[in-house]
Amino acid sequence: MYVRIDRIPFCDVKMSFSKDKKFGDDYVKYENTSDIVYLDVYYLPPCTICVSGASYVKQNQFHIIEYEKKQQYRKRMIKPGVWIPDYYYEYSDSTFLKNPSYHFCIYDYFSGFSLEDPEENTIFKAGTER
Repeated sequence: MYVRIDRIPFCDVKMSFSKDKKFGDDYVKYENTSDIVYLDVYYLPPCTICVSGASYVKQNQFHIIEYEKKQQYRKRMIKPGVWIPDYYYEYSDSTFLKNPSYHFCIYDYFSGFSLEDPEENTIFKAGTER
């Protein structure tokens, strides 16, 4: 799979996906990228892509799933009478996390990019450090 990120005038970003370097009808748009500091994208071979925070999705060769990721808080008891804060993420659709997937991290307002394989090994990293 190939990914291309294009900046569109007035701060929008278009992320296109392709199987053969001919980009066309598979893309996601993000509006007002000044608010997007960090973004997770998951790729489940051969054809599923999971994105969050998109303003527009167009799909043809790929199945693109939109999800929301929210941080939740709860207290967890570590021994009788001793509670500690516990933060975790809740996904509106987390079925994709149960399968091996590639994880794209896009950070620093779309200027940084990294890719991890299903075993969480970093395959590629570009841009500023996060």
